[in-house]
Amino acid sequence: MVRWLFIILLLLGFALPPAQAEENAEPSNYCHSPESWAEWDQLLAQHPHDQGLQTLHALRLGICLKVDRGKLTLDEGTAIFEEARAALLAQQQAAKRRAALREKPQF
Repeated sequence: MVRWLFIILLLLGFALPPAQAEENAEPSNYCHSPESWAEWDQLLAQHPHDQGLQTLHALRLGICLKVDRGKLTLDEGTAIFEEARAALLAQQQAAKRRAALREKPQF
């Protein structure tokens, strides 16, 4: 399960917009992308009990709502999401390392 979450989170990192590709370019708002929502729907259907994925999805929904209402800028929303995704990835990697240590034979 941890391995799948790690893979999913890595893939989501590639599916999300960079903070800003070019200095003067308008950043992409993936909140308005049907393709992006379809990808999320597919991931959630494949992993309905993955709490990390559910957490990120709920955060994304809230961020999109706040961006649409003008309460957050797109850059702020992207930064919040990326921080949460990175923290979740770090937690999953730490859990994976702890599990590997438990599996090592004790002398």
